[in-house]
Amino acid sequence: MGDYDSPDGQNSSQTGRARYELIETVKRVYPEFLRKLSSDVFPLFERLLKSGQLAKKGISFEHALFSKSPRLLPFGLLAPENGLEAALRQWAKKFNAEEDWIFVNALRTLWFWRNNPKNREALNWTPLWFSGGAPAVGKRFKFSHPGWETRLFKWDTYRDMVRQELDKKLSQYEQQTRILVQSQRLVRTRRQYSPKNIEWFVLKRLAGMSSTKIANQDDMHPDDSTVLRGVKAAEELLGWPPRTRTARNRKTG
Repeated sequence: MGDYDSPDGQNSSQTGRARYELIETVKRVYPEFLRKLSSDVFPLFERLLKSGQLAKKGISFEHALFSKSPRLLPFGLLAPENGLEAALRQWAKKFNAEEDWIFVNALRTLWFWRNNPKNREALNWTPLWFSGGAPAVGKRFKFSHPGWETRLFKWDTYRDMVRQELDKKLSQYEQQTRILVQSQRLVRTRRQYSPKNIEWFVLKRLAGMSSTKIANQDDMHPDDSTVLRGVKAAEELLGWPPRTRTARNRKTG
């Protein structure tokens, strides 16, 4: 990732990438999350699509679904009372995953599976992730230096002069560009990231495992507090709200 990112999680490249890594981790350590989407929700989605009862009248489901500004999502484009919203909410609730970005991309995944049956078999999540916002690019960097006067300077001396001047100009350019992007309200990206944190998050938040069980089965042999800190770090990275008291009661071990 770069040095700066949007403070808005929905337009954050770092958050988008972390969410992509979350789903890849789900496929590896807890595929039940995707299997249930396939078995419990996809058949209804397919029936509604075939019968023309998927979207509200006058709305192009595909156009709205893949818009970069999906104002109707996650559920505003669905035909009322066709049962798909309820099915998606029931699926997400089972895994404590009732997040708008999950619902949006679950709908995109269902469409993806309908058009690519092999990807449904492989439980591949939608490859489309709309995040990142507008580019934040500094002004064009320009550098020039007087030519090598071969009668006055040896090459090593001239080369050192050029490098010294280049370093000075680059330092100035760095400071000017940082001031520019900060004026656009961008923020510094997280400098440290552990894939283990996302794995522990999946097992605790989606699979409902206790931190003790996670710690006991992990080959790194962490203690409970390390697992809990890792889960919290993953929550912050993913833009996922803290677990509710009701959700904490759902455990598998």
